[in-house]
Amino acid sequence: MKNLLFVPVLIALLFMCSCGQGKTDLPMSATQQVDTNGGFQFAFHYEKEEPVFEFISPGGIIYKEGSEDLTVERQTQPGDFESIYFLFEKGEIGEWTINYDKFTNESVDFYYHAR
Repeated sequence: MKNLLFVPVLIALLFMCSCGQGKTDLPMSATQQVDTNGGFQFAFHYEKEEPVFEFISPGGIIYKEGSEDLTVERQTQPGDFESIYFLFEKGEIGEWTINYDKFTNESVDFYYHAR
C-alpha cells in the first residue's frame, strides 16, 4: 500500500521540478532587439562587483558564461570601472531577454553591437 502512495508523490515532484526549468533567480531583467544572424556582443560596464548575467534568445535558448557559442572577456577600464563582454558567435534576430543581478553596483551600463 505504501508503494501506491509513493508513485503519485514521485510524479508530483517530477512535475514540479520540470515546471521550474527556465526560470531564473536573477532579480533584474531587460530586453534588447538583435538585428543580425551573425556575430554580436553585449557589453556591460560596472564599478564595484561583477554582475551575473543570463541571456535568453528569441527561440528560448538560455546562454550563460560557459555556454557553447559564447565567449566572455573582461577588462579594467580607465576611470575605475570594469567591463565584461559577451561575444556571441551567431545571432538570432528578435528580442533577447537579459536577466541579471547588479549586486552592490548603483548601475550597470549596457551596450549592444553587431560584429
